[in-house]
Amino acid sequence: MHQRNTQVEGLRSIAMLCVLLFHFFCRFQEIYMDGKSSLSWPFTLFGGIGVSTFFLISGYFFANADGGINFFIRRVKKLLPTYWVALIVCFLVTNLFQLPGRTAPFSDFLFNFLLLGGFPGIVFVDGAHWFLRTMLTIIVFYAIILRMSSKKHFSVYVVTVLFVMGLFFVELNVSYLQYAAKVLLNPSGLGLEYLVVTIMGSALAFIKKNEKKGFLLFVLCFASDIVLWDVSMSIAMLLMSVLLFLCERKKMTFFEITFFQQLAKSSYSIYLLHQNIGYIIMLALLDFFPYAYWMPLLTTLCMIGVGMLLHHRVEKKINSHFKKRLSATHF
Repeated sequence: MHQRNTQVEGLRSIAMLCVLLFHFFCRFQEIYMDGKSSLSWPFTLFGGIGVSTFFLISGYFFANADGGINFFIRRVKKLLPTYWVALIVCFLVTNLFQLPGRTAPFSDFLFNFLLLGGFPGIVFVDGAHWFLRTMLTIIVFYAIILRMSSKKHFSVYVVTVLFVMGLFFVELNVSYLQYAAKVLLNPSGLGLEYLVVTIMGSALAFIKKNEKKGFLLFVLCFASDIVLWDVSMSIAMLLMSVLLFLCERKKMTFFEITFFQQLAKSSYSIYLLHQNIGYIIMLALLDFFPYAYWMPLLTTLCMIGVGMLLHHRVEKKINSHFKKRLSATHF
């Protein structure tokens, strides 16, 4: 059985904290406070860094996984049931408190069960849930690629990165294909722009095995990130790649502290619940106090607690159930 690397899990917790701080310091102010204040500017890149790091870590471990239907089923059974529970909780809470501009009707709630939130005419129950559809799209990609001969992996990764870059230029310059390219690239669609950073993680796995092609693939992904994002975001992902590399070599012992480990274990549940419920808490606080730093920090702690509760009460039990079922099943 694969033993979890506690330092990589610590890096995962850092990614989760980045997402939380972005949504409560920066995104909340954009939506409900007419733009950014002086308190939000340090956190403007944190959202992109956080979710990209999730994909980076996934790509690192996907590179050496067994592909095919078993790869796909294991991950779907791990992701979807907890998502459905979180979706119900988010829908009930946002409708109970009527979160302004972010309360989905029941019909859209049903479409969200099928991961169709964000498509034309369908609102997300929680906007952060785009992540799951993109992750499942990437899982399908890896399930197919990993069934191929390992000799073909490098070529397929290179072609894929170039294809995603091509979609970006099509979106900018070819008007009649613009919508299709946008659906494929953006998080409101399939989010393939995050496929590049996932492949970047796979490139790190090749580098670890001292394969020169891994370095070439990493450079290509880094160049693609500059095109798809910007220089500052690309440099941030370069830094996160270095941290991941150091974690794999057990050089980041600070990441092994208990808080980071507990946060990492609950990160998926925290992510699914945090955004809209956190905004409800923030708006409630603003009814009594002027905006201050302690509000997003308190909300962050509250949503970590709520997410940990979902993890221990629901996610762990679901994963344990399916783990037993899968151990007795072969595909």
